[in-house]
Amino acid sequence: MLRLDTLGTYVHATHPDTDDVVGRGTIDITHDQRIFLEESRLSIALGLPRGFGLSLVVPVRVFSTTIRYEDASGAVVQLANPGIHHRDETLVGLGDPILLGSITRTIGAWRVTARAGASLPLGRTQSNPFVLGDEGLAHEHFQMGTGTIEPVAALEVSRAWLRAYAFTQQASYEDSYGYRAGDRYAAGVELRRALDRAWSVTGGLALQDETAEHWRDTPDPSEGNLGRVDVMIDAGASWAASRDVSFDLDVKVPIYTHVVGGQLDMPAIVSLGASWSFGRPTAPKIEHAEGKTTIVDYWATWCAPCKVLEPRLEALARDHADHVELRRVDLTDVDSALELPHVTVYDPSGATVLDRSAEGDLASLYGAIEAAIGEAPPPPATHVEIHVTDLGFEPSNVVVPAGVPVEIVITRDSEASCATSVVIAGTRYALPLHERVTIHTTFARGAIAYACGMNMLHGTITAE
Repeated sequence: MLRLDTLGTYVHATHPDTDDVVGRGTIDITHDQRIFLEESRLSIALGLPRGFGLSLVVPVRVFSTTIRYEDASGAVVQLANPGIHHRDETLVGLGDPILLGSITRTIGAWRVTARAGASLPLGRTQSNPFVLGDEGLAHEHFQMGTGTIEPVAALEVSRAWLRAYAFTQQASYEDSYGYRAGDRYAAGVELRRALDRAWSVTGGLALQDETAEHWRDTPDPSEGNLGRVDVMIDAGASWAASRDVSFDLDVKVPIYTHVVGGQLDMPAIVSLGASWSFGRPTAPKIEHAEGKTTIVDYWATWCAPCKVLEPRLEALARDHADHVELRRVDLTDVDSALELPHVTVYDPSGATVLDRSAEGDLASLYGAIEAAIGEAPPPPATHVEIHVTDLGFEPSNVVVPAGVPVEIVITRDSEASCATSVVIAGTRYALPLHERVTIHTTFARGAIAYACGMNMLHGTITAE
């Protein structure tokens, strides 16, 4: 997979100083600096058999700044020797690429990916700016890289609509200028909701922490990166233009920031991304069974939802053995060939009547399979039984008569499901485990969507 991300932020930084001002001598002043930071990252990821992978991330960094100097009253002043500490300028350069190896495994219902590797010291570094400043020489505080090889590790766990991650990059020694970057940490939790087959949205919280940088010849600097912690709200959207191409937008807004000394104040971090999956194997074409509807189930040993869907498909094929054939394709050794579980249904003539992934909603996929094989929908009923299983709401689509009192009984059978409550027509009903919750109501003609309390699992009640 090839991916390009561009993230940027506009920041405003100030810090006090004492300097020689034109016509006023040496006075206390404030450096008022406005900075635009942008980083573009080109990522190449290669999937290998048995859940292994390799990836390379190559960053290009842009640092653009303007500076003005103010006295104690806020008036702009002119330095006798301008441009020593800061200047209006734009710097562009390669950052430190990161090379990573990964392994993915399924533990229970969770998909776990661990990554480890190192950054490569290819980004440009600068001499000690504090020493040069004390000598009255022009200097740069911005570093394109760290000048050292730094170990990197990351962990990601996910299931259906939930993802959590952690990342660290450790600085273990000084570069040739006596500079050692701060250690970096990041963690977050993210909820994902598919709006349809192309669009999805995400939301969550992100934590970023960076320890203080160090200079051998300046053990206690008064400025620069002296350590910071940011907690941010994270929101984004993604659009799949095709099976292989997708685009996304992500915005992080700080809700808590703790810094040491005078540091950058970031109002938001905006990221734009595009990805292209290439060279991945195509799922093998399965010929339909002659004269029968054929269900092709693509699965893998690491795919927990596949294991939930499998017995349901086997039972469905048994119940319709006279006109339905089930065939299963193991994609364990061709990771990411499809978003799993994925099902294709061919009619008796060989035409494709269904080709879709679960997209986090197994119950909806199973209902689509039933419809594709010609399973007749039930007639309108005044008594409806709905169960919350590992698949979701079952059935996920029910039909009731319009304008007639109906009784809906919902039972949560799954302890792992997020559907601990359900919202129907704006009213929330708690769903205690293994307890029957009875709802008496009357529906006007039309379709009424309902969902779990977290708005992740969905169903539809159609009144006709």
